[in-house]
Amino acid sequence: MPIRFVLAGAICTLLAALLPPAAQADDGRVGRSTHPWAQFGGGSWSMVRKTSETVNEKGQRETTVTMTKSTLVAIDDETYTLKIETTVDANGKQIVPPPQVVRHTFEDLPADTTATVHDVAADKTVEVEIEEKKFACRVYQVSFKNEIHQTTTTTFYNSAVAPHVLKRESSTIDTQSRNLERHVRQWVIALDMPCRVRDDIKSASHLRIDEKHSGGTMTTLVVQCRDVPGGVIGQSSKEMDTRGNVIRRSTLELVDFGVKQAELRTTLDSRGHRRRWLARRARRGRYADAPEIDVAAAAPAMAVEAGSAAARAESAEPADYSHCGRRAMRRYEVCSNSR
Repeated sequence: MPIRFVLAGAICTLLAALLPPAAQADDGRVGRSTHPWAQFGGGSWSMVRKTSETVNEKGQRETTVTMTKSTLVAIDDETYTLKIETTVDANGKQIVPPPQVVRHTFEDLPADTTATVHDVAADKTVEVEIEEKKFACRVYQVSFKNEIHQTTTTTFYNSAVAPHVLKRESSTIDTQSRNLERHVRQWVIALDMPCRVRDDIKSASHLRIDEKHSGGTMTTLVVQCRDVPGGVIGQSSKEMDTRGNVIRRSTLELVDFGVKQAELRTTLDSRGHRRRWLARRARRGRYADAPEIDVAAAAPAMAVEAGSAAARAESAEPADYSHCGRRAMRRYEVCSNSR
C-alpha cells in the first residue's frame, strides 16, 4: 500500500478522535445545530421585501415597501448577532434609518434577557400531528419577565424533522393586573413542500401563526426553507381589529441571499485540502456543535502517528505479483507511475 494512503488514514483517524462525543449530543432544545441562522457561518445574509397595505380611519389605503437585509456578524454557542439594514419607501418617500445590531439567543430572545428554562415532560415525549403523521417532540418552557409583562413560551421540539419547532405557544400577561395581553400560537401545517429558491426547487415547511392581543387579531402564513439564512422565504399576513375589520395586509418575499460556511466546521480531507465536511453535516443537524480543530496544535501528535504508520508500512513485506500475467503487471506499473 502506498505510504501516502497510510499517512492519510492516520491523519483522518486522529482528527476524528479530536471530536468528542458530546459535540454530537442534542439537549432537546433549539440550538446551534437547528436554528435557522446558527447553522450558517459569519457573513451569511438574506434580503427580503415586505409590502404592507394599511387602511386608515377614513378608509384610505396606504402602501409601504420595506427592504431589509440581515447579515450574520457573530455567533457563539449561546447567541447569534445580526446587522439589520432597512430601506423604507412610504408614499413615494424613501427613508433609510441607521443600521441596527441585535444579539439574540437561539430562543430568539434578546441576549441580555434573564430567562428560566425547564422541561415540561423530562422523561417522555409528546406527539404532534402534521398531515396525519405523528412526530414525537420534547416539550420545554421558557419564561421571562420585566417590570410590566411576563411571558411564557412552550415549545414542541423535534431534532430530526425540520423546521424542528413543530409547535409553539406563547402567552404574555400584565404583571400587575394579571390580565392576558397577548397570546401567540404557531404550528406547522405541512412538511417537505416544494418551493422555488432562485433557480432550484427546495424543500420547505409551511407554518401558521395566530396572534390575539387587546387590539384585535393577526393571522400569518409562513414558508420556511432551511437552505436560506434565517429560514423565511415567504410570508403573508392580515391584521383585524376587535370588530373583525381588516386594517392591515402584508406580504414578504425573499429577494436574495448569500451563504458562507463557518470555519470551525472545516476539517482536512485525505489530500490535505480544507473541505466543508462538518458544515454539510451541520446542515443536516449533525456535528453542529463540533469544537474547532487546531491543526497547528495537533501537528506534533499527527507527526508521531504518521511516523508510526510509515514505519509499519516500510517493515511490511512487498506484495507478490508472481501470479499475475504480464498484462496485469504492466497495468499496475502504469498506474504506479501515474500517481
